[in-house]
Amino acid sequence: MAKGGIIVAAAVVAAGSGSSGRLAVAGPRCTAVAQVSGAPTLVGPVVALLRERGVPVAGASECGAIRAVVASEDERVRVTIVDGDGRVSERLVDDVEGAATTVESWARGDLLDPLLASRQAPARPAVDRDAPHVIATEEADAGGPRRGLDIAALAEATLSDDNAVWAGARLQGCVELGAVCTGVMLRYAVDTKVEGPTELLQSYRTAIDLLLMTELPIRIDRGRFSLTPGLGAGLGALRAHRDEVCDECEDEAIALQLRGQVAGTARLSRSWEFRLDLSVGWAPYAQAEIGEIDQDLNDELPLAGAPTWLFGMGLGLVYGGL
Repeated sequence: MAKGGIIVAAAVVAAGSGSSGRLAVAGPRCTAVAQVSGAPTLVGPVVALLRERGVPVAGASECGAIRAVVASEDERVRVTIVDGDGRVSERLVDDVEGAATTVESWARGDLLDPLLASRQAPARPAVDRDAPHVIATEEADAGGPRRGLDIAALAEATLSDDNAVWAGARLQGCVELGAVCTGVMLRYAVDTKVEGPTELLQSYRTAIDLLLMTELPIRIDRGRFSLTPGLGAGLGALRAHRDEVCDECEDEAIALQLRGQVAGTARLSRSWEFRLDLSVGWAPYAQAEIGEIDQDLNDELPLAGAPTWLFGMGLGLVYGGL
């Protein structure tokens, strides 16, 4: 019995030593700094939760740092983790709390060590250490670039309600104020004299419009495309003249202009977009004829005035992000 007791005691000591060794491996470790970037609406809450849980989000740590990028995807949150060795992992979670838990599990070694002690995990393939920069760029582009000022230049063709065809150009710029983009539009157009009253009244017409515009960009496919309705109001100045020598062969008219439009854009690069838009213009107080219009038989023919309705299509480029 004494000899058997010695053998049992030795076995217990050996088992205890092995267990102690495993506990030593699974012991607590320090916490890495979690550097969080991505969508601003997600970064703030995730960082706040990490601070509450004792995970450092700035400065330096003996355990190094990990990088985490958070982005919205189909009403969930995609978390991309890059650890100190350049290894990349992605998780799709339900909310910011899940995102914070995912980041914390990578930053805190004491959460992972018991799992690592039970079995040897297969080594994950290493990636290029420049990978974090690529991921950060893609996530920043996911909702389109943050654009402070958009400037658009477009060619425009317009059909007016007096059957005239107009050709022109348009320059507009707007500043993003929350969800809308507000700015001004300058439009110049020339009556091509293909149809309409210019041939009958022997008139040549040009128009300049200056409007205040407000647009509501609706981003589609993570910002690659957008559908943008817009409304505007301002003044339109029309000038008409006749190419001959006479007393009343030139006149001008200024009237209120209202405009509604819808635009579609496709992103070409981070700052450039292709734009196609359709518009309707309404000038409720426009004069169809200007010049001498008092019906005196001795007067010259009146000049063609401003149309009441305009239906246009614009095509051009948008530069954003100034």
